[in-house]
Amino acid sequence: MIVRPDSVPRHSLENIEETHVFTLNHIKPNFIEQSHQTSARYDKTISEFDVVGLSPYFTDALMAPYVKESDIRIGLKYVEKNTAQKQQYGIGCRRNNRVNVA
Repeated sequence: MIVRPDSVPRHSLENIEETHVFTLNHIKPNFIEQSHQTSARYDKTISEFDVVGLSPYFTDALMAPYVKESDIRIGLKYVEKNTAQKQQYGIGCRRNNRVNVA
């Protein structure tokens, strides 16, 4: 996973580093605009799910939320942060043992 330089707060990156888990979710055409809007700058106390109208989905296996509307949900564990050229960061990860398919 590649994220923008952390010259400003990157809440997703901060959350991943704090919890050591994150999810990747398949984005369907009927909610592509809502998904894109989750990358807007929100205060850390604001849930992007609430703002864009998508639903969080939790499992006992992972404390990070999946996107309920997604047909394919992949839980991942944080392994390491690497600095790449132009200060982009790659997060090495290994897949959780579960792939949730709606």
